[in-house]
Amino acid sequence: LGYETVRASGGQSETSYSFNQKKDGSWEEQTIKADRTFDGSGRVTGVTGGGTMASYDGHGHTTTGVIEQTYNDRHQLVKTTTTSTTTGGGTTSKTVETTNFIYRGTVLVGQTGGGRTVTTNPDGTATVAEFTNTYEKRNGQFVVTSVHTVETRNSVVDGMPRTTVQDTVKTLTYDKDNQVVAMEVKGT
Repeated sequence: LGYETVRASGGQSETSYSFNQKKDGSWEEQTIKADRTFDGSGRVTGVTGGGTMASYDGHGHTTTGVIEQTYNDRHQLVKTTTTSTTTGGGTTSKTVETTNFIYRGTVLVGQTGGGRTVTTNPDGTATVAEFTNTYEKRNGQFVVTSVHTVETRNSVVDGMPRTTVQDTVKTLTYDKDNQVVAMEVKGT
């Protein structure tokens, strides 16, 4: 059990692989590759990147996905979009999540993000969740400190269509190593 990170760099490409398995049987892995292009003088003229991710929550739900990265003209990562599918327990969820990276010159000064999840339930009903992440810099890295979610569920009750909306805020607390130690959810 534990966490492994491997980085390999070979001139034009850099690949990063990480795997984390926890005591509860859950695990997550991610592979990211960034490719650089050069001009005739050997200067970097562009960067493209992306990768894959997979996870298991220890309770029968697996997630697989594709990661797309966007770089600016300074070759800084400015946006990551992850498109993933989670299955288990008869449900299927499709999520698109975007994280934007904000720079002042060459210094990363902030992050914004959010996304949308559409879940199809075994009875054919659907739930749509729109979420916004709030980030703070802690111990030198940005972490998600809260997630505001508005979830709309369409169902059928006694033969009649029904729509319910739930508005929640999940607040995360971290230890000195930026590991989540507590989570509080409030809402309607």
